[in-house]
Amino acid sequence: MSNIKRFTAPISIVILIIVAAVAPFTILKSNPVISPPILDPNFELRMAGSGTMSLILWRSEYMIAKGDALSLNQVTFDHMTALKFELSKQNKSAASYVSVTQIITGPRLASLFTLNLSVWILRESCNCDSSSIVRNEVFGVTFNDGTHTLTYQLSAIPMETEVKWDAKVVHLQTLNDQWVKVPLNIGKEFETAQWKRPERVTLGVIFGAGSAFSGFRTAYLHNFTWSERSNVQGRDYSNLSASSELKHASIPELISKCQQACSLALVGNWSKDLTTVYGDRAAGCQ
Repeated sequence: MSNIKRFTAPISIVILIIVAAVAPFTILKSNPVISPPILDPNFELRMAGSGTMSLILWRSEYMIAKGDALSLNQVTFDHMTALKFELSKQNKSAASYVSVTQIITGPRLASLFTLNLSVWILRESCNCDSSSIVRNEVFGVTFNDGTHTLTYQLSAIPMETEVKWDAKVVHLQTLNDQWVKVPLNIGKEFETAQWKRPERVTLGVIFGAGSAFSGFRTAYLHNFTWSERSNVQGRDYSNLSASSELKHASIPELISKCQQACSLALVGNWSKDLTTVYGDRAAGCQ
């Protein structure tokens, strides 16, 4: 009897590890041949940490300037389990950001380029100086293959896609204070940029602000999802109104062309730097 009790705990741990590894694959029960492109797509596998959330299958990186406060937590909001990003920024000499990343290779990489990928996001209206929003805020999803970086920047106003030989920034306008399902067509964007399909990609979610930003902002991200390709064209954002009333005021619609140009440069630098060199170069983003 004592021997049975002695081995009960180790066996339980092994079972939990097996369940954690197999769980993501149950998402594609209808087509078991296709590998899931993203493991733990809703950030549910985590360990208790000292004041910060420690994810098991995602790598978390923080850079917080002195005087700023930045947090990342899992919450239930509008009946949806989501990552909650919060930033209170006062330091005007350095940037603050948090990112979570995951490396995708092999059959999962093939699925990433052949399936329709999407993610639910919600941006709360910013309690800050509206003139600094476009130039300094960062909230997006990146795909970095070591040579090229594709960034989906989620912004409050429409902007044109920016393409360089090694970087592409797709600006997706998302309405504030409501859930929006954002499509991420990685295969198409790589093809139109004439980039070769890589052998590995680092997927990242980035949230933060540059040095000139001052104020408080909050955003939520819920569950990466995917499905097989269809013949339907266009960007269907599948808006879902938030059930709770949010407190912040709306962002002014009129923002100058100069601010848009500044934003393009900022996002281009962040999308490249924050997914490759954490910390040092991002601190110089002003």
